[in-house]
Amino acid sequence: MATSKRQLILENIKAAFALITVAGGYNFTVGYKGIGAKHITEIPADMFPALIVAGADEDRNNVTNSGFKSVMDVSIFGCVRSSDVKSPEIAESDLSKLISDLTKALYVDHTRGGNCTYTEIGVIQADKGYAQPYAAFEMTVQVEYRGEFTAP
Repeated sequence: MATSKRQLILENIKAAFALITVAGGYNFTVGYKGIGAKHITEIPADMFPALIVAGADEDRNNVTNSGFKSVMDVSIFGCVRSSDVKSPEIAESDLSKLISDLTKALYVDHTRGGNCTYTEIGVIQADKGYAQPYAAFEMTVQVEYRGEFTAP
């Protein structure tokens, strides 16, 4: 069966995580890259920072008698682990750097491999420091794409 445009877009976002490497000019090399919910305690310590496509809600509207337009709100969960448990400011500083890295990587190809018309970063919610020695954020990325009813 053919892969849906929705899945192609989500896979493209996950592939953008792999761009984030120190060798590529970023602050970090992302260790864990995934799709689907995962608790931070399930990720091995040596796999941080971590980025996960955690979900994607859609708002679809018919635009023709055979096709639709979708605005998809993709939730990306990002997490860093402090190298010093007694210094939470390290994790908070690293979190800001990871958000910057992710922003840069997502805009390398805002068409998600030609599968959407735009990518736009929306709300970013950061934890309030309760998750020490971790720091985490959720970023909502809005993506618009068009599909046919017979090949969504």
